[in-house]
Amino acid sequence: MMIPQRNFSNQAPGTVFFDAGNTLLDVYPTVGEVYEQVSRRLGCRVPAEVFEVDLAVVWQEHQTQRQSRLEDLLTSEEKEYEMWRSLAYALHDRIEGLTCSRHEWFESLHREFGTPERFRMFPEVPTLLEEIRGKGVRIGLISNWDSRLEGILDGTGLSEFLDTVVISSLVGYSKPHRRIFEIALEKQDLTAEEAVHVGDSYRDDIEGAKGVGMPAVLVDRKDGITALTGKSPSKLDCPRIESLSELSGLLFPG
Repeated sequence: MMIPQRNFSNQAPGTVFFDAGNTLLDVYPTVGEVYEQVSRRLGCRVPAEVFEVDLAVVWQEHQTQRQSRLEDLLTSEEKEYEMWRSLAYALHDRIEGLTCSRHEWFESLHREFGTPERFRMFPEVPTLLEEIRGKGVRIGLISNWDSRLEGILDGTGLSEFLDTVVISSLVGYSKPHRRIFEIALEKQDLTAEEAVHVGDSYRDDIEGAKGVGMPAVLVDRKDGITALTGKSPSKLDCPRIESLSELSGLLFPG
């Protein structure tokens, strides 16, 4: 269900920026199944559902710590690698059935999630991006990721739609740091008011974009915004959509 933002511009933007993971790209077949398959190759049998539950806990703990430390928004290839290793080790330690080496398990997962075969564009994405480009509007990507994303974009076919790609580890700043959004705007020679950012994280995407004055749209595919922020959808200060198929009505009213 689309929930419009008050004062959202009626003029088409110069560029629409998107987040990558969980916005344009989905893990294939699921995150839990990838963990299960990698673990099985190393001789460990743990159901996908166990990984899904425990990973959610580990990820939330990481996000809570990150919210209180501004220095965590300064990043690099090395820092991104260390972050994923720390998360993997924490997850490994929670699950009794994982008897394989933590390091070998992490390295296998890191390689697996660096392959484009593990990602798919959401079904509505190609049609939406073609429509946006058909309106003469440019498309950009602002993502908290590392350089593995470049091969994933090429392998999934997503790169052919993109005019600008800004990856946190390559520019030194993670969302919601204002600098990553400013870099994206500079690449397109736009003011914040001339662009729109679309993403699935209220903190990283919505608060980050609004911090530089850029209109933003929340993609809430799993209807989880109330649990994450304590705000009901009607109390949000941005448009909320449950599918990118709803985005055109906001970008190109009438």
